[in-house]
Amino acid sequence: MIFRILKNLHTRAGDFALRTEMGDMICKAAFLKSGFYIYNKNGNQVAQLTFTNDKKLAKRDGLKNVNGFNVASLSVVTPNPIFPGEVKMCYHGKDKFSFSTNVIEKGDEKYLENIKGQQAYKFSFWGHPSEFSFDIFDGKDLVANVIPYLQDDEVYQVRVHEKGNLFFIFMLCLAVDMLQSEQ
Repeated sequence: MIFRILKNLHTRAGDFALRTEMGDMICKAAFLKSGFYIYNKNGNQVAQLTFTNDKKLAKRDGLKNVNGFNVASLSVVTPNPIFPGEVKMCYHGKDKFSFSTNVIEKGDEKYLENIKGQQAYKFSFWGHPSEFSFDIFDGKDLVANVIPYLQDDEVYQVRVHEKGNLFFIFMLCLAVDMLQSEQ
């Protein structure tokens, strides 16, 4: 599947409809003060992306704007517990990101039983996210390609591969755009 996203979506008014190349709506994204609320055609939430500021991380990485966002938390709504429930993406400077998943606390045996056998996402980027020219991997699997859209400088294009989770890929792209624009 291929779709296009407007650059700097967080600065634009109104909701953004993510559509297939054929024009069919997949979902919509509404930018709120510190993140995106992602919902389906019926208005039901399907995912959320929130941004926070970790000042210690910013100082350690030597980022000048320690008041901007440097951490994104991505989560997808599911009827059953999944692992991880949240993926954190940290910005460390131009084209530098790291990922971590939530930690299971002691006493969560019931939760652990429901997620037994599931693999945690292991996202990584290869290429130049600041130029909207990079690949997204989950472990060793290529799950998406992000490339500039040559016909319009205000848009970039995303190709989702068979093993890619559309909602996570959409949120990763939104997070890259937002976190890099803050610095």
